[in-house]
Amino acid sequence: MLAYKDYEKAVFDWLYSKYKATGFTFSIRRKISKGAEGDYFTGTENSNYFGTTFWFIPVGYPGSNGELIQLNFTYSKDRSPYVYYFEFIQTSAPDDLQNKAALKLIENLLPILEAKFGLISTIKPGAKIFNYKLKPIKASYDTVEEMFRDIDSQLNTLLPLVDENIKMVKAAYPNFKAERISKENFEVLIQKGFDRIKKYKNEQTSHITPDPVNQMKPRSSKSLPLNLILFGPPGTGKTYKLKRDYFEQFTVKQSAQTREQFLADFVSNLTWWQIITLALLELGKAKVQDIYEHELVRSKASISSSKTVRATLWGQLQSHTVRSNEFVNTKERSEPLYFEKDGDSYWSISHPDLQEKYPEAQELYEQYKNYQVSPDKEIKNYEFITFHQSFSYEDFIEGIKPAIEEDSEGSLRFRIQDGVFKRIAERARRDPENKYALFIDEINRGNVSAIFGELITLIEDSKRAGQAEALEVTLPYSKEKFSVPANLHLIGTMNTADRSVEALDTALRRRFTFEEMLPNPDINELDYTIYGYSASEVLKTINLRIEKLLDREHCIGHAYFIGKDESSIISSFYKNIIPLLQEYFFGDYGKIGLVLGKGFVRLKHNEQALFADFPYDYVEDLAAKPVYEIIQNTEESFAYALAALMNND
Repeated sequence: MLAYKDYEKAVFDWLYSKYKATGFTFSIRRKISKGAEGDYFTGTENSNYFGTTFWFIPVGYPGSNGELIQLNFTYSKDRSPYVYYFEFIQTSAPDDLQNKAALKLIENLLPILEAKFGLISTIKPGAKIFNYKLKPIKASYDTVEEMFRDIDSQLNTLLPLVDENIKMVKAAYPNFKAERISKENFEVLIQKGFDRIKKYKNEQTSHITPDPVNQMKPRSSKSLPLNLILFGPPGTGKTYKLKRDYFEQFTVKQSAQTREQFLADFVSNLTWWQIITLALLELGKAKVQDIYEHELVRSKASISSSKTVRATLWGQLQSHTVRSNEFVNTKERSEPLYFEKDGDSYWSISHPDLQEKYPEAQELYEQYKNYQVSPDKEIKNYEFITFHQSFSYEDFIEGIKPAIEEDSEGSLRFRIQDGVFKRIAERARRDPENKYALFIDEINRGNVSAIFGELITLIEDSKRAGQAEALEVTLPYSKEKFSVPANLHLIGTMNTADRSVEALDTALRRRFTFEEMLPNPDINELDYTIYGYSASEVLKTINLRIEKLLDREHCIGHAYFIGKDESSIISSFYKNIIPLLQEYFFGDYGKIGLVLGKGFVRLKHNEQALFADFPYDYVEDLAAKPVYEIIQNTEESFAYALAALMNND
């Protein structure tokens, strides 16, 4: 069983994910007592429970916590299974109209709820407190995920019942204050809660003595700039640093992912007809309203740009209905065709057609149904891409792409498809509690002005969603409003020696923090010898000469010397270092010789007549021009070549 704080946080994350997905509201702790500054809900660890409510119904009597109806979670240090229950509690002797109306409400609900759910406690005659608890679907649970699913099931029945009875009581008590917690009040309440908990955590952290070992570790995502570019010559470990230092900071255990987050990620890359297929595989036979209420459809709706989800469902069902169906008159159909409709407007799937035209559906369905939280499985809250000269705005933000399937008449369909940046931004927006990142390797190899487009301003720290100067734009294809969430990091790498691309756009450069990564000959991995010479000194010697002939941006990185022996270092010279120098010096082998020495470059001798017999001025000068070639050394001759490089031949 989770520890108390982790248990409480898991419940909060589940409820908050429901709010982000559907606007579902709930209460968090308002009154703060000593020791409860970091708590999300009423109740304490010492009281062995915590709870929340979904209505604003003020009640007051000695010993009351101010809630009439509450969802409670029990906790025990002996690691007992997870248990929940809905509790209805009020004084039996109210002394004002508000409390009398509240008592009347839960009295009216008692027989209805007892018939639907059953009770786990009875009301004692003459008791000062009128109190009963609903029977949960199961007595206890091994996982919170299973418990959350059953609570959702009861809530689907309980919420409308309570709301309906509130209206009935208000007819008799017009001034009765009772309503679902509004979105406006919830947002105020939740922000105050976030501020309180953040302040409490900061105060707790401020008393911790800094650990000198941890101070040497890579900075955390909290201290990372939102926009960062690692730049330097080739071979200095820029991409390696991304993988070693940063990937882990944006990776969470699956146990930290709520079911709502799993569903949102699951449906994000599925089309509407695929979502409907999975819903019908579970429902078997259903009307459009039943399909609309399925959790996969609701999750898709929460992240979709569709403003008319029911109309979308109708359109997709009819477009993918088998042509022989007499109850669908739509002429235009799109493959795959396997939906069926009967005379009572119930929809189902033709399984033979499904197996033939979309066999992958069953595998997707099993993945959805068999989802279980694994504490060892990792969730990557990042994407990794490489820019290149054909990478476009349509790949990065959104664009019009051809649909995969063609209809029976052979006409190609098109749809608006989100790019990698928009997809990761939407994931970050749905999960503001966690940090996300987009890693862009070789960022200067793309046309960054064209790729980023109007987002050039939106990525600034102060212009991001939720900030004082927040901005949003209307995207050109989907016409959606779009802003960049404040929990999304952009981290790129840039090779300063790459002369095949333009310098970074000035406007983009101003919006990034730059961290230079230079060759480091003093790292421990270079503390070895190559044919009697220090690997570190060989690197220093080569780079000193390159700096003299070019500049430090064209030095070679330490990566070309890491983990080499007397055999592999030869391959590194001929497959990495020499090709780089050939590019640096535009084929001027004389300068390559100045860097590597006569053991790697030699003058070619040709005593025969070189040119054809043809009258041309200065032919003698051309014939006298020195021509060089790279010497292909073996292991036996490489030692001499290295000695020549180090001027010790």
